[in-house]
This record gives sequence, structure tokens and C-alpha cells, in this order.
Amino acid sequence: MILAVIMALVFVSRAAAGGAGDTQAAGDLPTAGALQSAGALEFGPDGVLFVGDSYGAKVFAFQTNDITAPAVPEAPVLVERIDVALAALLGANPLDIVINDMAVNPLSQNVYLTVHVGRSTNPGVALARLVKDSGELEILDLSQFPMTSVDIPLAPAFEETLQYGQSERMLSVTDLTYYNGELLIAGVSNQEFESTLRRVSYPFTDAMSISSIEIFHGAHNQQETHAPIVTSLVYEIEGEAHLIAGYACAPLVKIPLAALQDGAHVMGTTMAELGYGNAPVDIFVYQPHPMLGGGNERILVTNDQRGATSVDTALFAEAELTEGAFFPTGLNQSSQPLTGALHADPLNDAFLVTVRRNVQTGYLNLNSVPMGLWFDAAETIVEMNWPDRDDSPAGSPNPIDYGFEG
Repeated sequence: MILAVIMALVFVSRAAAGGAGDTQAAGDLPTAGALQSAGALEFGPDGVLFVGDSYGAKVFAFQTNDITAPAVPEAPVLVERIDVALAALLGANPLDIVINDMAVNPLSQNVYLTVHVGRSTNPGVALARLVKDSGELEILDLSQFPMTSVDIPLAPAFEETLQYGQSERMLSVTDLTYYNGELLIAGVSNQEFESTLRRVSYPFTDAMSISSIEIFHGAHNQQETHAPIVTSLVYEIEGEAHLIAGYACAPLVKIPLAALQDGAHVMGTTMAELGYGNAPVDIFVYQPHPMLGGGNERILVTNDQRGATSVDTALFAEAELTEGAFFPTGLNQSSQPLTGALHADPLNDAFLVTVRRNVQTGYLNLNSVPMGLWFDAAETIVEMNWPDRDDSPAGSPNPIDYGFEG
């Protein structure tokens, strides 16, 4: 999740956009005003959309006024070949489309996506929206929305690089979490202890709290202070608000919010190791499906190199991992049938919306899977697919067209 945003209609309108096969270098596209990149997304109160701009070292807040409930709240969504659709709108080649983040507006259930064209430090950038009621995919003109922003202090310089050449600047903003009037901004800094959590009130003020964070990394069997939080949420453990944070390669950590004070160096408590060679992508709370026995609230973590991981929140209070382990260990984990989810966010009580690469076609699809079951029966060949069977446990809310002809 390397994330950021945009502020004006970055690209040509749909009517003027080139076809999906038109190749256009990112440097040839118009810039997005002061915004240099489009990344991490988070919704705040009254339809406010926060967007992280890592390259510009800022976070923007847009008043979208997107507050109308959908006509059919329980319905799923589907955009097949969303990479091709976005490329057509932006006059770009589908191979150059990078979807950096996705977030569902909880008020409207409209789906927002931050998009780069090209994989450079000077990409074309856009904010796309899927309107649930109409199914229309559109590129937003953010100059139409009232906007405020806050600077990210102590951001790494572009020339500071990781071992394999990636600019540390792209990690200025890795995750955004809104909670109780504050925006929590995860990323790295240019300080000795790079892993950083910044807190700022919204509406934005000049006062920003900056904490460095140290954790025990099970797969590396050592304390670490560099790798940032890549996905997080706030969850109360025994009445105290904690940041539940997923780190790359791949500890799951709890940190009391009260400890994240300005200037503090905080020791997070590692609850689990999600498995080496892997990074978490998205994290959210859900209620187990009755068909699978129901039970306590759980947290689902999607991963980039492994299937999704489900953990029981009732175990958080006592969970602590202090010994090294390459494989998933610590907090009891349950593997879930949700692989290849580049982005995921709850759409409503019935469905999770995902961006996933289809293993049969190679294209990116944005589609819904049943909440708590996590799979679409149309994606596999099983006994329940036969016409004389009507007992498919999940059904198919909106099956993908695989291009078969009669």
C-alpha cells in the first residue's frame, strides 16, 4: 500500500479519453495541481475523503458531499476488467494502470480508487469513483470539492533509497485511519527510528503528534524500528483503544493509542506473525457468517503473498509473541479463501468489495464476495455448479463473464 492523491481533473474527460490500447507516458499527462501522487484513502465524518500524497508529503481532505444512501443498500457491485476501463477513461495503456488504494464510502457505498498511470516518481494521477446505483465508473474533478491539507513533517528525501532502489519517499504515508476526531497517519520519517505514527485532529490544525514505534518481528527474531505500518484499524481491548497494525513481512501488533504521544518512542506488542515473505494489505472487523457457526467478532487481514487471515478479537488482550518464527504463529489464526486481493473494503453488511486479478483472464476485476464467506461460487467448479443443484452455500452475487460462447 504505497499511497497518495490528486486535486484537479487530472486527465481528459470520458468523452475525450483515448482507447484502452492507446499508450501514453505518465510524463505526458497533465499534473494534478499541487498533488504529486495518489495513495492511501480513508473516509471521515460526513463524506470527508482523506487522501495521502506520499511524494508531496501531504494529506488532503476533500468534502465530497457524497452522503446519499444507495437505493438498494444490500446489493453487490461489479466492474469487470477495471484496469481496461480505467485506461480507456484516462487515455492510457492498461499495463500502466496502478490502483494504489480503494475505499468504500460507508454513507453512499460508492467505491473510490486512487490511480497512477506509470510506475515512476512522476506518475499521472487520478481519483476514480464507482457510483453504486448507476454502475458508472468516473474520473473525479477534485477542483470541484472544498479541500484542506496538512503537511507531513520529517518526510524522507527522494534520494533516500531502500536496498533494492525503492525511494523511501513513497513510504511517507502508508496508511490512514480516522478515529474519534483524529486522523492517524502511518509511514516513515527521516529520523533514526523511521517507523512513525503521526496524529492530527480533523478539521486540521497545526498541532501534530509524532511518535516512533518499535516492535518485535517474529520472522526476523529481532526488535525493529524501520519498516512502517502498512494497514491498521482502531479496536478497543478491555475498554482501551488500541491501534491494531499490520507490518510488512508480517507482524500483527497492538499499540495503546494513549501511548502514542508527541515525541514518544513506543514499544508495540506483537500478537502474531502472519508468515514470512508476505505483507498484509487491508484489515477490518467482521461478524462471522452464521453458516460457519457465527461467534465473536473477528478481524480479517488480506495478504499480498498468502491467503487472508482471520483472528478472534477476544484473544487480543492476552496475545503476545516473543519468540522467532517464520511461519504463521502466535495469536490463533484461521486461513480464509480470499487470495489475490490487491484491495478490500466492506461494502455493506452482506458483501466485501475487492480488487483482484482474475487467474483465468489475467485482468483486474472489482467485484463483491459474501461477507464472512469470502468466495464467489462462480469462480470454481464444484458440485453445486450443476443445474440440478440449488444448495450452493454462497451463490454468485454477480458472476464474472469468462468469455465462453454458446
